[in-house]
Amino acid sequence: MKILIKNAKIIDNTSKYHKKNYDIQINNGIINKIKKNIKTKDFNKIINFRNLHISKGWVDLNCRFGEPTNEIKETFESGINSAMRGGFTHLMLMPSASPASDNKTSIEYVLSKTKNKIVSIHPIGSLTINSNGSKMTELHDLYKSGASGFSDDKKSIQNSFLMKEILLYIKSFNGLVMTYPSNFNLNNNGYINEGLNSLKYGLRGIPRISEEIQIMRDIFLCKETNSKIHFSTISTKNSVDLIREAKLKGLEITSDVSSYHLHLNENDMKFPSTNFKVFPPLRSKNDTLALINGLKDGTIDSISSNHNPQNIECKDCEFELANFGIINLETSFSICNTFLSKYLNLETIIDKISTTPRLISKINLNSIKEGNLADITLFDPDLSWNYNMENIYSLSKNTPYINYNFKGKVHGIINNKKIKIFD
Repeated sequence: MKILIKNAKIIDNTSKYHKKNYDIQINNGIINKIKKNIKTKDFNKIINFRNLHISKGWVDLNCRFGEPTNEIKETFESGINSAMRGGFTHLMLMPSASPASDNKTSIEYVLSKTKNKIVSIHPIGSLTINSNGSKMTELHDLYKSGASGFSDDKKSIQNSFLMKEILLYIKSFNGLVMTYPSNFNLNNNGYINEGLNSLKYGLRGIPRISEEIQIMRDIFLCKETNSKIHFSTISTKNSVDLIREAKLKGLEITSDVSSYHLHLNENDMKFPSTNFKVFPPLRSKNDTLALINGLKDGTIDSISSNHNPQNIECKDCEFELANFGIINLETSFSICNTFLSKYLNLETIIDKISTTPRLISKINLNSIKEGNLADITLFDPDLSWNYNMENIYSLSKNTPYINYNFKGKVHGIINNKKIKIFD
């Protein structure tokens, strides 16, 4: 199949064509030619949008589906459809389903069900059996079966000795440990950020220190073992400061932040709407600004969606009983592009959702360059659109962004010799 992309502005800081407008010719999934004014004859598909921008395909380090066993929340098919609409060509899929992805069969199942899709699914294996924090899984077997990293998802490992053993073991094959920093004792089964709102609404609060003390522990363990670690969805100013200091000391530490934590803070909550119940919780405005500054100075490496679909029965209930999480694959880029433009330019946002997550996950860089595989997101950063119940492609609808007007819309993706364009 021959595809021609006309007059696209290339946003790819690993490409010599960065911030320049060119035509791109793609033959059978390979970028064949990048030049001005390519003639339009003999192409199967010509893509020619006003104000078209392209970048290497976007990568999400942090998302969840429901399948297997919880297909009512999200199937592989619906999750991939949602990812396409959000511009993602690669997803790191957390082991959130039950049973946990703690054996090679579970990893092979995900890979077989999502093989040859336009969105590449990279399963994350569980760090511990049943993700219960007690006994390390056969990490090397999971790695050989195709696990792209290892995590117990939101169940941060509390046993420090076990965490040390894991960090030592993964060095043998340069594996990636991804952890959600949270001290369960300090969390005290809280629901929202500990502060004025938790007092106002009479809800148990989740203190910042529950995240920060776990980050501090894992930084020390990382130093002790001379290993590496990735912190998922950090949320506090002190967490940013701790990671910045560790990086300055030369420790191999990376981190991501969810896009909605860069926009929403605890004062935006519309209690008792359970669509504001997320983990980690929405923090203070000062925390949000610190997260943005952490992205700007490179302390935080990547922006993730933290996509966590929940069916209506899990959200349409009392706040205390509702599950944590919101859907965000379709809105993650638009949140950043709409609400962060005074802090982060477009090139920085695209870098944090395309280049840096590839470096962390070791997904092929696939720069926009002649001879490389076409792994591309097509978008218009200035196009406005309204997000509503009728245009949600996820099976779940748990989001606080209904009826928001966004700036920045995805036109389509190209990956794995497949193309999907949205009119």
